[in-house]
Amino acid sequence: PDDTTALNKLRTMRNTDPDLFAALYPDKADLFLTMDMMDKQGIDPQILIDADRSRRSLTKEMQYEDDKAWASLKNNSQSPELSRIPASLDAMARKMYDSVKYRTGNSDMAMEQTDKFLKESTVTFKGDDVDGDTIGIIPKNILQVSDDPKSWEQGRDILEEARKGIIAANPWVTNKQLTMYQQGDSIYMMDTTGTVRIRYDKELLARTYQEQQ
Repeated sequence: PDDTTALNKLRTMRNTDPDLFAALYPDKADLFLTMDMMDKQGIDPQILIDADRSRRSLTKEMQYEDDKAWASLKNNSQSPELSRIPASLDAMARKMYDSVKYRTGNSDMAMEQTDKFLKESTVTFKGDDVDGDTIGIIPKNILQVSDDPKSWEQGRDILEEARKGIIAANPWVTNKQLTMYQQGDSIYMMDTTGTVRIRYDKELLARTYQEQQ
């Protein structure tokens, strides 16, 4: 509890002037990105504390082995949420995995919990081709078009229509060439050449939804 209080105080200080804090503590940028993402997903900050505390107790060699194991685990996973996890979610998922693994000593359980969380909190977009390849994984909360937690479904549908529209309007863009990714509070759809790059955010999704009513 004391650790959580200290973390919350640090967060409050940082939120008063994020730019100044970033300039003073550039090495903490990743920590705050992860904290912001966990906040948005409603994850208890204690998970972050548990994972970091456990990791600090490891030798450099053990940390290196853990990093290799995490990369291997993602690469070999049958779950698209893990094998195609976007960079924006990777740090948070790793904290969850580490927290459960170090607490229980059970890496399989840690994997299951992390996969379950990702499946429940993200949407996997796939192409229309026979392979049905994953083209992007987006957090549900950024897809919400209203205060209703289930309104991510409408946001998903808007992006699906936009994806189909891009392919119809640009015949050279196939499913395999289109990717969808989150960056900050924005969602981008882009082809491999960067010729087509469409940006959405919650405000635009909400406005599009209102116009469709």
